Amino acid sequence: HAHRQVSDQAQAQQLIMQAVKENPRVLHDPEPSLFVTHYGATTLDHELRIYVRELGDRSAATDELIRRVDQLLRDAGINIEMITTSEIRITAVVRQADMADR
Repeated sequence: HAHRQVSDQAQAQQLIMQAVKENPRVLHDPEPSLFVTHYGATTLDHELRIYVRELGDRSAATDELIRRVDQLLRDAGINIEMITTSEIRITAVVRQADMADR
């Protein structure tokens, strides 16, 4: 059971990054990053940090990523409640260089 959780965890992280790469609102410079922010007995929490071009893209990108990650996990047969990831927090930041152009 523990081995399945570890492989599901690794696959879930890959699928999260796949969703990021697919999303046209997410900039690839600076590169998106996925961090483990909490390690507990039953949870492994993550923060996904992405950069977007405009302030208006923040909420839309977050919504699209959550929906796409959910779809990818379901398609892969991964039940988010059965793996140790309890929370994925998405932080969307407007790239400063683009803000300076305004």
